[in-house]
Amino acid sequence: METKKSTFALFFYINRTRKDKEGRCPVYLRISVNGTQTAVSIKRSISPENWNKQGFPKGKSDESKDLNNYINILRNKLFTIQEELILKENFITADMFRMSLFGTNTDKGTTLKELLQERINLEKNLYEKGGKSISVYLCYCQFH
Repeated sequence: METKKSTFALFFYINRTRKDKEGRCPVYLRISVNGTQTAVSIKRSISPENWNKQGFPKGKSDESKDLNNYINILRNKLFTIQEELILKENFITADMFRMSLFGTNTDKGTTLKELLQERINLEKNLYEKGGKSISVYLCYCQFH
């Protein structure tokens, strides 16, 4: 089975509109795969003065060093996840990265064939109950 190449990008940013009581902003990770994006909080925050526009903590404060180390750990983990997903899956989505990163990847994904079969079964049930015409049901069946 041929694996299609995927574009993959990571970008860390802060949400300046959600400051906490101490004026610190939460840090988010945006994962982009083939133009589809998902964003997730990395459960860390930083003072806006210690964040640069390139997506990294700036300065030599302990806060910046700790966050920089954590971001590097996440980056490395995501590249490992990318390699694993490429080996296991025929396609990769941004949500697959998010779920794998935080250990919630219990969904194995649904193939197009499975989705179409579900739709055919739905249309068949609707036809049998008199809710749809035979032509709609047959239209779905011809693609299976």
